[in-house]
Amino acid sequence: MASRVFSNASTTTAAPDPCIPALTSLSLVSELSRETTAMLSHTSSLLSMHASLISKRSTLQDLRAERNWLASERARLLEALASVGEDRKRVEAAERQIEAEVEEEERKLRDGRSGYAGVREHVDELRDSLGLEKLPSLQAQLDEQERSLRAAQRSLSPVLAAPSSKRGRTSASAEPASAPPPAKRRGRKGKGRGE
Repeated sequence: MASRVFSNASTTTAAPDPCIPALTSLSLVSELSRETTAMLSHTSSLLSMHASLISKRSTLQDLRAERNWLASERARLLEALASVGEDRKRVEAAERQIEAEVEEEERKLRDGRSGYAGVREHVDELRDSLGLEKLPSLQAQLDEQERSLRAAQRSLSPVLAAPSSKRGRTSASAEPASAPPPAKRRGRKGKGRGE
């Protein structure tokens, strides 16, 4: 009898602890929370780096486009500057030529007037002895000719037609960069005009 009770006692298993599944689940939930927090932090960091990368790529693209435009603009301006340099050389050469011609014409005019005075005086005496009026003086004829020529030049040249006080301002600020250079000015006014 006693041996039978001992046998039954030895074969009976202990009942599982009902707290173990709950503790296991709680541990898994805690681990999931930690891992999820770490993953979200990592995700946020990656998204921030990606946004920065996209912004920098866009900025780089804009800078490259601006660099290309500046290179093109630089080439255009250098070409325009070279063209202006050639035009300046051409104008300076023409200016030197006209200055030499003006000086030559002034010299011829002075030489011609030196021989004119004696002839004019004799003609005036003859006309006076005949009761005739004197002819217009050489200076009056020169002045009238100059007025007529300048009026004709102003009608053909917008630069000369503008008032002298406005010419500098017009050429310096009003004209666009692509406008052609103003027309060449005429030679200097003759020196030593006759009387």
